[in-house]
Amino acid sequence: MKKLVITVILSLILINVCFSLTWAEKLLLPEFHGDLATVEHRVIEYSDDVIVVEIDGVVYLINK
Repeated sequence: MKKLVITVILSLILINVCFSLTWAEKLLLPEFHGDLATVEHRVIEYSDDVIVVEIDGVVYLINK
């Protein structure tokens, strides 16, 4: 059982290194419901279905 847990953790770390944000991490991000035109933001990741932005040091998820 310990080997399985260690293998899963190491696999997640390896996947995290290969990709900027994993789908599991995106599930934990809060959604931003405001207007991006009114706040200063930085786009971290942009894809067809989601945008990940940083606003005042907090990372938010915006679903399209």
